[in-house]
Amino acid sequence: MIQKITFAVILVAFSLFFICLTNASPVELTPRDCGDEAYICFEGHEHDNKEYEEHDDCVTGKILITEVKEDCLKVTGKFDTGFEDGCLYEYQVEGCEKKEIPSGVISSPGTCLFDFYVKGSIHDVVGKTLKIYREGKCIADECFEKVEEKDKGKYIIG
Repeated sequence: MIQKITFAVILVAFSLFFICLTNASPVELTPRDCGDEAYICFEGHEHDNKEYEEHDDCVTGKILITEVKEDCLKVTGKFDTGFEDGCLYEYQVEGCEKKEIPSGVISSPGTCLFDFYVKGSIHDVVGKTLKIYREGKCIADECFEKVEEKDKGKYIIG
């Protein structure tokens, strides 16, 4: 009887050691998979706000945010219109402070293709509004939408 219990204890201990060693646990350790995406598309003057209509040009372009690993996002985007050389541009994600858009990115009438990495989760941006400012005045705003699993890879910026 003692031999059966000892054998069972050794078998359980070996199994736990093997699972830990190979990281083959059937339990999901991360709450979500990396690769989640959020997308935003600026399509020009679709706003009721008259402030946007004061400008002769309108902001058009796309931004894709991809969660590359836990707590790290890759931001890729390009604006086709709405930017002029020599002006100060800033962006602001709802709930965050304004940040300047580097002048080296601006290539009138839009921007060059850009990508950079920021700390955060895809859940930090989904459903939030991104505003673009020219000389302190908001010229465009749109809301980030989560890209559904079936649509991943559909939104390529370039």
